[in-house]
Amino acid sequence: MRNATLLRYAVLGLLPAIAASMPQLLRFREAGSPVKGLSCIITTPERVLAPGVRGSIHLYDTNCLAAFRHAMSSHGRFGQVVLDMEGGARAFKLRSVGCELQVLGWQPATHTSTLGDSSASVIADVLAVRRFHPSSVVQFEPYLSVE
Repeated sequence: MRNATLLRYAVLGLLPAIAASMPQLLRFREAGSPVKGLSCIITTPERVLAPGVRGSIHLYDTNCLAAFRHAMSSHGRFGQVVLDMEGGARAFKLRSVGCELQVLGWQPATHTSTLGDSSASVIADVLAVRRFHPSSVVQFEPYLSVE
């Protein structure tokens, strides 16, 4: 379902029934103190979108879904960052460039692991809006947030 479909269901009064069947996907408001920075997902260098490119991203990892929920509860944007694996040190370090994405739409989906387990996921239609330079990590859990 796309956001427009959910809006139609909300107008028709059907959203509570749908929300009961997909509570983890529709719970966009998170309790707790506001987080500084941009919520981000970690990806590989070849999957980082260039500004102006539109694409679909399948989000199924717990941290990625948390970053998505945070983005949807605020401004509809989240970032893509890449771990810096150079140097061989076992320290957490990000590469110097990431990309900020604007969510244009989304739909619930199901992710099936290689072991056959299924879990709720989201397929997000996104537009890469700008490059950014992550200077520091301000939060690791429940999702990565950078400034």
